[in-house]
Amino acid sequence: MNLNDIIAQLGSLRDNSKDSLRADPENEIYTADVTACETAIRVLAALVGEGCADLDGVLDILQDYRTLAKQYQNLHRKFEIPGKPIHKDGVWHCPACNSRVSPNHTHCHRCGKKMGWKR
Repeated sequence: MNLNDIIAQLGSLRDNSKDSLRADPENEIYTADVTACETAIRVLAALVGEGCADLDGVLDILQDYRTLAKQYQNLHRKFEIPGKPIHKDGVWHCPACNSRVSPNHTHCHRCGKKMGWKR
């Protein structure tokens, strides 16, 4: 079953729940069913709008998102979160790659790690 078929089926379920709700306006189950169907339809329609046609497409998008999120976290850690330079043998060293760094540099010239010079 593709996403458009699922959207159509959810629309039918929503409409049936709306009909039942008209007959029994106090029924919280029908109200929750209508809300859940409308929310699911919006989510699936957004995925279809991104080019997904079936479950495999959705899983691909989620995997791509997870991969990009990990890459972003690593880049953020490296380039935006400062690391305290290590002072040994009278020379400052990068905390990430141990390359020599100068106190007037904001980033390591070898690996790009942001330096946190506050002592």
